[in-house]
Amino acid sequence: MRLLTPLLGEIDMFSHATAAMFWGLPLPRRLQTGPLHVSTTWPRRAPRIRGVMGHALRKPLSAPWDGTNVQAPADAWCELATSLTLDELVMAGDALFYRQRKIATREQLVAAIRRWGRKPGASTLRAAFELIRENAESPKETEWRLIIVHAGLPEPVVNHPVYDENGKLVAIIDLAFPEQKTGADYDGRHHAEDPDQFARDGERYNALLRLGWHDIRITAGMSRRAVLDDLRTRLWQQGWRP
Repeated sequence: MRLLTPLLGEIDMFSHATAAMFWGLPLPRRLQTGPLHVSTTWPRRAPRIRGVMGHALRKPLSAPWDGTNVQAPADAWCELATSLTLDELVMAGDALFYRQRKIATREQLVAAIRRWGRKPGASTLRAAFELIRENAESPKETEWRLIIVHAGLPEPVVNHPVYDENGKLVAIIDLAFPEQKTGADYDGRHHAEDPDQFARDGERYNALLRLGWHDIRITAGMSRRAVLDDLRTRLWQQGWRP
């Protein structure tokens, strides 16, 4: 990509899926291996360069990234509307508002959707916008939040803090149902492979138990049905009714 940087006078910026990868938005493998996407400003012609997908955009917004012009995060997200499923688009949208690094605002996203207008994918953008939540930390958190909602369970709170009786932070639960004192946490492989992390997880789990919380652990390869059945049973026991 850096080889194209000297051409940006005529190209203007990297865009579409290429820009999304610049900004760290999670994309399915099928979009990670395609051509580079570059854009110029209409009415100039779309760039024609080997190995590149050129575009001509009206009033494109860009932002600097390590000395390179890249399509603004909210607009790059909109460009994914015709390439991603609704859930994939929500996962990419959540990444704009990750708890540790927010790279867009709700207002910027609304403005980008408005600029998109009635182009193909407009209805998907609007539907995805309604499902985007702030403060997630990983694509897996978003994926499981959507799985839970699609299963007819109540929507969990994203990264909910739990404090003890002295006001000390005990845990931040990935997906929580505070009224039912129930949580679900996705554990990547490092949780089992790092002894220190594994010990902290045990201490955290026991602390939550003392406060009356039930925390369901989710790992790669687990049966979705089993996790959802456990959640549904626990929520029912704690008074939730559909």
